[in-house]
Amino acid sequence: MKYLISCCLLLLVILGLTICLKRAEAVKKEDPFTTLSLEDRQKLAVVYHDSAKYFRQGGEMNEAFRDTAIMLDANNAEILFEESVWKLKTGNYVEQMKYLNKAVELSPIDHLGYRGHFKLVLLRDYRGAIRDLERLDSLTPGVVDYAWAEHARYQIGLAKKQLGDYEGAIVEIDRYIADITAEQGEDWADVYAFMYRGICNRELGNKEEAMKDMEKMIHYCESCPEAYYWKGILLVDRGEQTAACRMFQKAWDLRGQIKTDAYHELFDELHKDDINKKIDQYCVGMD
Repeated sequence: MKYLISCCLLLLVILGLTICLKRAEAVKKEDPFTTLSLEDRQKLAVVYHDSAKYFRQGGEMNEAFRDTAIMLDANNAEILFEESVWKLKTGNYVEQMKYLNKAVELSPIDHLGYRGHFKLVLLRDYRGAIRDLERLDSLTPGVVDYAWAEHARYQIGLAKKQLGDYEGAIVEIDRYIADITAEQGEDWADVYAFMYRGICNRELGNKEEAMKDMEKMIHYCESCPEAYYWKGILLVDRGEQTAACRMFQKAWDLRGQIKTDAYHELFDELHKDDINKKIDQYCVGMD
């Protein structure tokens, strides 16, 4: 019973302080926590930050608790990072980067990977992504780094591919596949790594290597329409129109399995219209 009363009193104190803070903000008063020691400010910042989750995300009280946590301790990397994630959800990239950059400054090993991933897939800042991910790698010698649950070297490879550095991209993708193979086996690698490597090989004129990549993708993912589509492209390069047509038709049959992402377009994302155009172009008059 005493514990329950203590919790209720703490909540009332927090609510009271928050209301005071909102009023202070309205009349542009100074920080009401200036009398607290640095240690107490840091502890109270965590309390406010953790308490924000009890209010509707994006609501006035939720925002007030988050803002108060940052006011109390503007050097807490985790609080700043989570604020950046919220700004990302609202589409405010300017504010998102402000908080994320500060989090990286305070704790680079913890947050460089996320920033590099964000630059790669959302901002399409490929050189910035490479800088962040290379820096992360340099800070963690002997460690296989992951950026937002994806292998950092793989993401560097994708960034280099998008910049047209196909040889550099292949080096990085090879390194990623080798790491995964050593840890868990090649079948644990992202099957799209073979597709991206195949695309790079095709751009470099390494058509046989590219075909091996697409065959390997099919081996590990028989239901991936992208593999058949790109194999069809390579068969067209060879002049094997009939065989290419069969691949495009297979890709069409599997069109419901096309890989997409709810938040951004994937690199070389396949669309149904892409397959349709190839079928119209190479399957006319064929059974």
